[in-house]
Amino acid sequence: MRIHFLGTASGLPTASRFSQTIVVSLEDGLHILDAADGASSLICRHGLDHRAVRSIVISHMHGDHHSGLIQLIKTMMHHGRKDPLLIYLPEEGIAAYRQMLEASYLIDEWLGFRVQWRPIRADERLQLSPRLAIRAFPNDHLQPFKVRAQSVKRVPSSWRYESYSFLLYSETLTLAYSGNLRKSLLEMKPYASNVDVLICELAHLDPTETRAALLALRPRLAIFAHFHPRWDEGRLDVLQDPIPGIDVHLAQDGDVYDIPSLLTRSTQDN
Repeated sequence: MRIHFLGTASGLPTASRFSQTIVVSLEDGLHILDAADGASSLICRHGLDHRAVRSIVISHMHGDHHSGLIQLIKTMMHHGRKDPLLIYLPEEGIAAYRQMLEASYLIDEWLGFRVQWRPIRADERLQLSPRLAIRAFPNDHLQPFKVRAQSVKRVPSSWRYESYSFLLYSETLTLAYSGNLRKSLLEMKPYASNVDVLICELAHLDPTETRAALLALRPRLAIFAHFHPRWDEGRLDVLQDPIPGIDVHLAQDGDVYDIPSLLTRSTQDN
């Protein structure tokens, strides 16, 4: 398993960071975790193959987690893709995306491949491919919007405030992923303790509290992304100090992590 961090910014991209797009590479293909603006171009820039993408997982319907999806599909069409594409996303977004594809002149007959829209169901285990399964866990990231919506005269009927974190299971590893949480990494503790790999945001979390939360969750390897620009001021030193038994990385755009090698090295170092 190799993990490519094509973009590592929060919803505020910067001169040095594109918005977040993560690609998990396995022997049977590529799996995208959130597809922000620029995802298709970044896949080209980093030498990955659009036709090798088996699935795309969208954690919630904020634009910085799905806005690259239409162009990804369009580029796959131009590259002559034939294999079906699985898109696993909150149910509240499926109808809108079907309409957007039609509005973009991307109908099934012209794509040349079938898009399989699959709504996320909490606690359901789904095979993304023969070598990778996924299980979704609701989180509270969008709950403040539910509160804000009480003051809106007409709330869109499609809103369900769906936001999810995930466990991904390969043949040998368990990976926990969250594109966004609400306030604390400890929100993931009930389902993401003692995993091999933890990938999480640093847009909404406090670094000092996050360090303490890592000691409670005890992943073997922790990789942080989705950085808010305020962290460019050097306020992440607390996470860069060594944590016994946990290998911590702060991802940059373009970073590629060979997970088995990192885990082996971490075991040897400890």
